[in-house]
This record gives sequence, structure tokens and C-alpha cells, in this order.
Amino acid sequence: MSFLFATFSNILTVKLQGLNLLVGQSGSSTCYEKLPVVDYEPIDCSIPNIDMNLLSKGQQYLLGISNAITLGHCPEDLTNWDPGPLSHSRWLTAANRVLRLHTSSSDPSGNLKEIAGFILKSYMPVWFAIKKSKYFIDGPKHVFQAIQTSRYLYDELLQDVDPVMQRNCVLCAPRECSVGNACR
Repeated sequence: MSFLFATFSNILTVKLQGLNLLVGQSGSSTCYEKLPVVDYEPIDCSIPNIDMNLLSKGQQYLLGISNAITLGHCPEDLTNWDPGPLSHSRWLTAANRVLRLHTSSSDPSGNLKEIAGFILKSYMPVWFAIKKSKYFIDGPKHVFQAIQTSRYLYDELLQDVDPVMQRNCVLCAPRECSVGNACR
């Protein structure tokens, strides 16, 4: 899963430069989760079918807020749910915070739209695919899915994302693919 985190980290770094979306001036978390939910533009994505009992609270929130954003309406229970403190070692929390911020922005910046779009179109589907099938032999499929789902990004971002994926996709090496096929 490190390739997924590294890719998401790289996109956040590129798109949030100069913006204080996740961290305030003093380095403390901003209180955007207390902002009211407004009418926002839905983002189209495919939501995977997964058993909620398998998910942690943060993962349940990601699934719920993703559903809400695709519908264009955020239910009250998600509005009041605190995504938790920001930790740069927990990209799931960062993804949840960005999506919650999106629900509070009637006119989001281009960067916020792109980050939310990446989370919904690439990060979230791959996250849940890994959650459903986290076996070693499925690693190449997950890497391939991450590559496929990131192809919609524009060239400038792909120039930053592709090297990260290349450095971190050790599961696609021929010997791992051979082991994966031998284990089936």
C-alpha cells in the first residue's frame, strides 16, 4: 500500500503548496469540520461495494463522505462526524479532511477540486480494493488499478505521480507476478 500513500502524498504536496487547507498558520488543524455543509458540485466516481463491518471508523467515514459527494448532498450524521486529528502518517485522515472541506465549499478552488477528484477517482477505490483483498498475490492487481485510475490526471500532475509509482511498485516485478500466479 506504500505506493498508494506515496502517490497521494505527492499529489497533496503539489496541489497544496501555498494553501493552508489542512493546517492553519500556527501548524494546528483548522476547524473547517465545523463549517456548515453547503450546496456543492457532485463528483462522479464509482463507489466499491464493501461490508461496513470490515471497516474502521475512519474507513466508514471515507465511504460515507464519498457517497455523499457523488450524490451532491451530505447527511447530517456525516456533517457532525469529526474526521479526527491530522497526522501526515495517516493519509486516510487527510483524505477524509479534504472531502469534508469539499462539502463546505460552494465554490471550491481548482486545487481542492483536483485533490477531492483524485481521492474519489483513484485513492478511495484502490484503498477499498486493498481492504477487500490484501493478499500478497493481489499486489500487482492493486498497483495496476492505481495506475489505471490515475490516468485521468493532466500531464503536469502525471509527471509528478508516475515516478512515485515507478519507485514504489515493487509488487509488479516479474518474480512477484510469478509467485502470485504460482499461489493461485
